[in-house]
Amino acid sequence: MINMDIPSAVLKERAKATLRGTYWTFVGATLIVAIVSGLISGIAQLLGPAVGAVASIAVALFYTIPVSLGVQRMYIRTAQGCGVNTNEIFNIYKSGNLMNAILALFLKGLFTFLWSLLFVIPGIIKGYSYLLIDYMMAENPALDQSRAFEISKQLMYGNRFKAFVVELSFIGWLLLSALTFGIGTIFLTPYISMTMTHFYLELKERGIHAGIIRPDDNLYAVQASNYSQNGPEFN
Repeated sequence: MINMDIPSAVLKERAKATLRGTYWTFVGATLIVAIVSGLISGIAQLLGPAVGAVASIAVALFYTIPVSLGVQRMYIRTAQGCGVNTNEIFNIYKSGNLMNAILALFLKGLFTFLWSLLFVIPGIIKGYSYLLIDYMMAENPALDQSRAFEISKQLMYGNRFKAFVVELSFIGWLLLSALTFGIGTIFLTPYISMTMTHFYLELKERGIHAGIIRPDDNLYAVQASNYSQNGPEFN
């Protein structure tokens, strides 16, 4: 079992350090992705209930998932010291593994939903067990879906509550954002996302050393040289 013993405060400090000089780029990316998604969904609804429902599913699969993975890849590469690059947003489309990435996240959502049908708690637990799938597919869209589930479950075993604690540490900011009718969330998202990215990178580094992540997973070429348990090392 991998023991994630880095306090939330340390991960948040790493996130703030990474966001210095890049924060507004991530705010802009968050805003643009949200606006485009809203516009496409709005147009889809004008087509009528039936067509609109089908169009909304298509938008979720072929726009929301790929672009979200691209944004996540941008967070990962920036946290690894590679610099911020907005071209990463469209990486999944250019990777040649679009359908593989879409299927992985579709299965994640489906399995989480099915577990939630039993009771709410099992769904939450499974949601945290599958937490790292998005990050891995963002890094390597060609990763086999079953392998992504396997790695995520192994790394998150014993660390699900720790992930919950990290997310819970933002509750005060989220409540303040609610007072702005959600507008503040746009400015808070980079802070939360970068903190969780460092959570993933820390777990991934330990997974590499523990042999859970293998060379053929293609998840650690950059990571092994640019990241340590003390955080990113900028060369």
